[in-house]
Amino acid sequence: MSTRLRNAKKNNKGLGGQGKLTDKVIGELSKYYGNAIRNNKNNTEAMKNAILATLYHKCSTDAYPQHQFCPEGTDSWCSWQKAKSDKKLNDYKPRTDT
Repeated sequence: MSTRLRNAKKNNKGLGGQGKLTDKVIGELSKYYGNAIRNNKNNTEAMKNAILATLYHKCSTDAYPQHQFCPEGTDSWCSWQKAKSDKKLNDYKPRTDT
């Protein structure tokens, strides 16, 4: 997956750069994609949802949050879903380190 994303970034100049498809984001997507497959190898529907959660979560913005596939509840890895579960979405500030 990493190779295809890096090739897509190289061949489509508008994909790379700040706030876009960086090598760090490619690495994270590849890691999460692999985890989704390994952690759900006996349940294809859960695998599909885990892959979609990663993709949509990474594409999410303040103006257009896309967390519909992220696991819900206070134990979620998704900070937006945690804030929603705790009824603190008005105070939610997303991380901006990627």
